[in-house]
Formats: sequence, C-alpha cells, structure tokens
Amino acid sequence: MNQYPAWKYILLIVLVAAGFLLALPNIYGEDPAVQVSKSNSAPLTADVSGKIKDALAKNKLQYKSIKQTDQSVLVRFDDTDTQLKAEADLQQALGSSFVVAVNLAPRTPAWLRAMGLKPMSRGLDLRGGVHFLLQVDIKAAVDQALSRNRKDIQDLLDKKLGPGNSSVQRNGEEIDIRFHSEANRDRAQGLISDLIGSTNISLVKTDINGDPALIARVPEQAARTLQSNAVEQNITTLRNRVNELGVSEPIIQRQGRDQIAVELPGVQDTARAKEILGATATLEFRLVDTSDNAIEAARTGHVPLDAKLYRNTPRGQPVLLKRDVIASGAQLVDAQPGFDSQTGGPVVNVTLDSTAASRMLDTTRNNLNKPMAV
Repeated sequence: MNQYPAWKYILLIVLVAAGFLLALPNIYGEDPAVQVSKSNSAPLTADVSGKIKDALAKNKLQYKSIKQTDQSVLVRFDDTDTQLKAEADLQQALGSSFVVAVNLAPRTPAWLRAMGLKPMSRGLDLRGGVHFLLQVDIKAAVDQALSRNRKDIQDLLDKKLGPGNSSVQRNGEEIDIRFHSEANRDRAQGLISDLIGSTNISLVKTDINGDPALIARVPEQAARTLQSNAVEQNITTLRNRVNELGVSEPIIQRQGRDQIAVELPGVQDTARAKEILGATATLEFRLVDTSDNAIEAARTGHVPLDAKLYRNTPRGQPVLLKRDVIASGAQLVDAQPGFDSQTGGPVVNVTLDSTAASRMLDTTRNNLNKPMAV
C-alpha cells in the first residue's frame, strides 16, 4: 500500500539522479600527464605544440592527446613510464625557458566539463602528493631594514651636517649614532624622523662614552609589520609559482608567525616542485642599449662588452641591456600593486632606498625618452 504522496518519490528520484550526475566525473579516473609552460609565466606561442610533437616523435613516445591554451600545453599519456620519459625529453628539447611538470589530469568528458562538473578534490591522504613547510627568514627582513636605515641615516647626516660630524654604526638590533655636539644631535633627530618616519624607527637620546648620541631601534609594531609583509609577499610568490606546476586546488596558507604550509595534491615530481618553489628571484633595473643591434647580436652571438643579451617578454624578442645596474632587489624597500590615477590601469608602486632612489633620479634625468628595462 502506497503510504507516501507521489511528489516525495519524484523528489527522491530527482535527488538520487542529481547526486549520481555530480559524482559521475569521479569514475573516469586520471591520465598521467605532462604540463608545459613558460618559466616566466608568459603566454605561449602557437608553435609550442608542434615542437612538443616533434620531440615526442623523435623519441618514439606515444601520447593520447595534446591540448594547448594561452598559458600551457597539456600532454596526456597511457602510463607513468612514458610520462616520465617524456618529461625528461621535453625539458631537454625545450630548454630552461620552459617549465615541464608531471601531473595527473582528470579524464572528465567534455560534456560534463561544459556543465561545470569536475572530480572531487582529494587531499594528500587520498591522492598523495607533496607537503612543504617553508619558514620565512623574519630576522633577515629586520636586519635588512636596519642595514638600509643605517646607510640612509649616514648619507643624510653627511649631507646635512657635513662629513665627519657624525658616526653611524650597527650594534646588534640597534643603530648607534654619535655626534660632536648636542646641537648636531638635536638637529639630526628631526632630520632622521622626517627621513624614515617615527612609526618605522624610534630614536632615544643618550650618551655613548661621553659623546652625545641617538640610539635608533625598529619599534615592535614596525617589526611585526615587516614580518607580516614578508610572509604575505612570500605567499603571493608561492601561489604564482604553483601555477607553473599545473596543480589543481593547491593549499597555500600561513601557519604560525613565520611559516607557510604548501600542499600539492597529485604532484609526482617532488624534486621539480621543490626546485620551482625554492628558486631565488632577482630584480634589476637596467637601461636598454639602443646603440647596438640586438637581433644581430642574438644571431651571431657577438654581444658588446658593456651589454648583456636578454629575451623580452611576452614575445621573446632579443634585447640588449646595459651591464650597469641602476637598482637591484636588495635596494627595494617596498612594492605594492595599485592603479594609475590618470589612466586607471594597473601599476606596481616601488619604493627604493635612498642610494638607489638617488641613482634612479640621476639616471632618468640624464636619459629622458630612453627605454629602461625591469
């Protein structure tokens, strides 16, 4: 005897059907795959797929499919042995300007993907993968700030009070500033506060071996801000680098005061993942060498002595840069994203220390309308 109304049976059938449809992507499994992308995250040119096919054909490696997007090429294989051989061959064929990473690609059919359905995300306990726990060198960030402030203070006092009227030295977590007179000390206190800001450094009047002096320290709040910024900037960098590995739904999160936990489900090549995540980045500002032919230098290999050959992004065309570095990452105080007040376009606002800022000012003043490279 039917004890329930018909609509309840219909609702139950609809829910079971919907549940089956949502779970369907999980039954198709995964293919061993190799993902190829540019090491600088630039868009790929149309001929990359052809180069990959030629390299695989040369080494007689069979693949299931090749799919290229603007940022990467995904090559699927039938087994893990072929996948690992292909990774080594492709890295050799494409060179260091490409990142070749092994991964597991879902076999979800196109009609399910078109509906926005994808396999359930499985963590390390179900799928395996890599877990990294990275520690940010917080002490180095504070030390760098103290060293930068010491240099800025010395340059300022030499300029305003004259050379020899002050002495600026690091003393552990402090900066000792000595003067020949109390008048110079009082004047310097205001100059230093205007230069660095009272929130970034605290000044205490004292005497050192009978000489009028100031002791500069990084306040606790400023130190915490430095620490937080260092961790957040590293998290952003790690997220960008994980994108090169083609990992679906990675976990990158802060853990404690100075640690970052990174979980990469499904990643097979742990050495490659460690290499990419642990790579050291460098930043340099240089003038472009406009007096020599970069294309000819790239073709012949003859590069002028005062220049270096680089590849411009995103198209990879050759460009000659002057060997003299205007400013480097070690002189970078801060960098924050923002928007241009006139055009509304995205910009990066960069703050340099006093030495680099002075050199940047002189360089740009003497090279108006000439290109600079970052």
